[in-house]
Amino acid sequence: MSKLVRNNIRVAQTREKETPHYLQALSFGREADDDTDLEAVIPFRRNVRIGRHRTSIRIEPAFWNGLRQIARLEQTSVNQIVTDVDANRPPELTRACALRVFVVSYFQNRAS
Repeated sequence: MSKLVRNNIRVAQTREKETPHYLQALSFGREADDDTDLEAVIPFRRNVRIGRHRTSIRIEPAFWNGLRQIARLEQTSVNQIVTDVDANRPPELTRACALRVFVVSYFQNRAS
């Protein structure tokens, strides 16, 4: 293998490992090569009540954490937030999608 080819391969490998600064929040406290801590990104199911109806919703841990934080800030329960979001969501959005949008929108509005 020529020196030029080896150098290009080395440069390409270096580029693959570099993470843009804005994506560092996605590291979840892991090293770049460590893919064993998937609990931080895999959605999981929780039981909630929408009014009197018991159901389950599957979203990522960051969104569950966001919902708990919003409930604490607004002095209400996660179930009440889920009920309110569900009552106001457009019919083309799933509950899980509406909750994700709500959490992101809530914190964006709070930041501005």
